[in-house]
Amino acid sequence: MSETVLQRLFNLQALTGANVAQNVPESITDRCPLWVTFEQQADEDYARHGQEIVEETTTYLMALYVAPLTDGTADGRYRLAREYIQRTRAIFAPRRGLEYRDPATGTLSDVTFDATFLGYQGPTVAAYPQGSENYFLTVYFRQQVGQVHLLDYNFDTSFLD
Repeated sequence: MSETVLQRLFNLQALTGANVAQNVPESITDRCPLWVTFEQQADEDYARHGQEIVEETTTYLMALYVAPLTDGTADGRYRLAREYIQRTRAIFAPRRGLEYRDPATGTLSDVTFDATFLGYQGPTVAAYPQGSENYFLTVYFRQQVGQVHLLDYNFDTSFLD
């Protein structure tokens, strides 16, 4: 998992106005709305660019825990979830390279990726942590990111000994 890709996802998630967890937290009740990002499937393509280059395509599940079910009204939570769906789509869908302009400095990111916003599922009810009795209105977004890497055949293998 590339830290650069994750940092870019975190930066873009922050533009929605929600909090962003940069790791998987033990508890989220007091931090909602909160983004928690999970790496899902990663596929490697060694044939597309030649023998020395691999293209890696990774799908990220970006879970937005909007609010605990004990907060506010069902209608209010649902309206808030719909607002975040619109904001997230507006931020991620047009950024095919995960472009990010730092709001503090105005600097545009120099690293680009092959990114595709795959859509969302929800709003739905989910427990956090899984298996607990803490339920949240949640929306799951999927973002696919492709990167090209040079293969390094001269890596240290001493850990195998």
